[in-house]
Amino acid sequence: MATAVASAGPAAGAASGAADASSSIVVARYAYKAVDESELTVKKSERLLLLDDSQHWWRVQNASGHEGYVPATT
Repeated sequence: MATAVASAGPAAGAASGAADASSSIVVARYAYKAVDESELTVKKSERLLLLDDSQHWWRVQNASGHEGYVPATT
């Protein structure tokens, strides 16, 4: 399964405080099931805080505060 994400703009007041001002909220276009502990399972249309988009796999954080990697197939 691939997960394509669409940027929804800068994060306003990120709750965790871990993200800097350039962080963005992204929306999963497809569901993705993690296959190892470094990945994050996401649901279609789930909003995620983008932490690192410098690789082919993006590091994101979900609303529950869990972090992991998802494919960046945009």
